[in-house]
Amino acid sequence: MSLPWTFGVELEFALAFVYPPSVPLPEPTKTRKLRFKPYRYEIDRFISSYDLQPIHSANELADRMKYGSIFTKALVTPAIRRDIALTLHNAGLPVNLMNPECEDVLKWKITIDGTVPYAYTPENLQAVEKGCNIISEKYLIEVNSSTGLHIHVSAGLKTPFRLETMQNLFAFLYAFEPQLDSLHPEHRQHDNEYCSYSLRKHSNFIRNWWNEHGQLPTIIQGMIELLKKKKTKMELLNAVRWTFNDKAMRYNVSNLVKYLQDEDEPSNSGIPTIEFRQHEGTLDAQRVVQWCSTVVGIINFVDTADQVYLRNLLLKVDKFGPIPAEGSFTVIDLFRYMHLNEQAKFYSSRLNPVVGRPPNARPTVWKWEYEEMYSHGLLTDEEYQRHHELRLFWEKSLTAAEA
Repeated sequence: MSLPWTFGVELEFALAFVYPPSVPLPEPTKTRKLRFKPYRYEIDRFISSYDLQPIHSANELADRMKYGSIFTKALVTPAIRRDIALTLHNAGLPVNLMNPECEDVLKWKITIDGTVPYAYTPENLQAVEKGCNIISEKYLIEVNSSTGLHIHVSAGLKTPFRLETMQNLFAFLYAFEPQLDSLHPEHRQHDNEYCSYSLRKHSNFIRNWWNEHGQLPTIIQGMIELLKKKKTKMELLNAVRWTFNDKAMRYNVSNLVKYLQDEDEPSNSGIPTIEFRQHEGTLDAQRVVQWCSTVVGIINFVDTADQVYLRNLLLKVDKFGPIPAEGSFTVIDLFRYMHLNEQAKFYSSRLNPVVGRPPNARPTVWKWEYEEMYSHGLLTDEEYQRHHELRLFWEKSLTAAEA
């Protein structure tokens, strides 16, 4: 089904290669490509940049693999990018052969971090599926705990979401965080610095609430706070961010923030997306497409659902308790309520335990204000101890909220 949204996919993976040509292939009968040849000018530029002695062959240069990642980044990685670009181009997918890293938002970008925006249609989901299958079949790839599948969604290339849509979305993500956690393995649920910091624990509004009230909000209080009529979109976005590292959050709004900040600038070339970062890395085409459909389905639901129907759903959190994700109201029940029946069927046999654990007081890059003041001699020992006891109480409250 076509929906009025734009989506983009980031596929993170590691790719194996064998270099130089004199090194034998580990399994010569296998068909996946392992050799990638750098251009001679790239070799010469590398030699010049690092003031190396002239070489006469690629083998001689490869013998100096003591340069490790520098060697790979300068020579092998560009060759791999060119090969992937040609592979996708030959399959009919849009890519810039002359510059696979180009910033053209309408083309597949082969780089450390890039995506291509598509209108959400069955045809474009098939294109994503095709790209996953081609890469998996031609290359020897691996995904691990450091790789992710990131989905960007926007209301259009130059169209930010409505304020009401964003309020509904973040209230939904806040309310059903445990249910959504059950779609992900343990290493994508808690304190992964690249993807899993949560609205309930790390967002700015949670920290501000604690500073003002001395305790964490209940789930209902948190939802009410997010559903309050905000004066601007920026006020809401700043509430759900973690200012110190947007990309540590499960839901990264930095592109949308930048777009709104630069909205009146004619040079603005960004896309106002919300990035969903929690999913683990995969090139399994079915899993990628289903996650795209899930993310877009959630946004479409909170945008179009009758407000009474949506509020009744959110209030189920109060009815069933703080974490009903593995009991009375699972993510499968949630998807069925939202009429995401295909996703309910797909994930019914793929759920993970919801992991509870005592949280860190704050992310390690934080230093508590009382610690900073004490280190500068601005607090007495007694004042420090009082603040420290309040901190321990906060941690205990947070653990209880996640239990």
